[in-house]
Amino acid sequence: MPYAVPMIRALSLMPALRWLKSRDIDPEPFLHPLGLSSAPFGHPFRPVSLLRVGSLLRSIAREQGPDVPCRIVEEASSAELGVLGSVALGTRTPVEAVARISTVLPMFCSHEQLSIRVAQPFIGFWHSYTVRFDPETEHLMLQYALAMMDRLLGMTGAVGSRMARIDLPPHPDFGLSHLESRFGDALRPADGRGTHILVDPTIAERRFPKAARDRLLAGRLPALEPISGDGSFSGSVRIILASLLNDGVPTVRDLAGICGTSVRSFQRQLSHEGAAYSDLLQEMRQSHALRLLSNPKGM
Repeated sequence: MPYAVPMIRALSLMPALRWLKSRDIDPEPFLHPLGLSSAPFGHPFRPVSLLRVGSLLRSIAREQGPDVPCRIVEEASSAELGVLGSVALGTRTPVEAVARISTVLPMFCSHEQLSIRVAQPFIGFWHSYTVRFDPETEHLMLQYALAMMDRLLGMTGAVGSRMARIDLPPHPDFGLSHLESRFGDALRPADGRGTHILVDPTIAERRFPKAARDRLLAGRLPALEPISGDGSFSGSVRIILASLLNDGVPTVRDLAGICGTSVRSFQRQLSHEGAAYSDLLQEMRQSHALRLLSNPKGM
């Protein structure tokens, strides 16, 4: 079981929801069964369940095709790609942008890792999740990250094949065939979890043109704390409870599902820290009520 509730900022939903709406597809049938909402449009930095965001992407892909993460990223505006469009403020090259994104990533996602590794004669980028998804969802989440990387490299003006090698866990039903038209011979099925991307330094260290730098400078982020809080499991439960209480009162079963574990394991982890779900819920309901009293028009 993860030692923090797997969470991600709600703005991560925005490109997918915009993509659905651009096709006159109602997102609610995808969101409602997962306990998600249109939170990113009103509260983009609100924490939501990382596992349920993965399930949302899987549901969309099952209806729209296994390459849907690439299509979502290709069609999204720079403003909608929150981390890509706003975190890489003032960076000059993709390497600098990825370095800055990796530094602030803990503020956006509790269980996501991004690093740069030297792999002569290439520059390597490694992306992974420390929470376990099912193989289909993991492929789709990592495909989304791959598309983001390709989008970032494309902002340099580089055309054609921008990556020399891509190790990506295959889709359990489609393998990697649905991505061959985009990435060609660079694709390789990954043996383990995560995706490893090798890029020629002439592209990875290529300077963004002025127009691209201007787009990167377009948005600024508010000051954010790490999304997982103080590092304790009970602290991360408090954070997700504060978000969930905007939509109702979650049960202990709801929280266990968000963690991807059983109710018994969830309660045991809290007990190890001397906490109980009922006490945390009562504490956060009181805090929620006080916030509403001080700001009756919204959070």
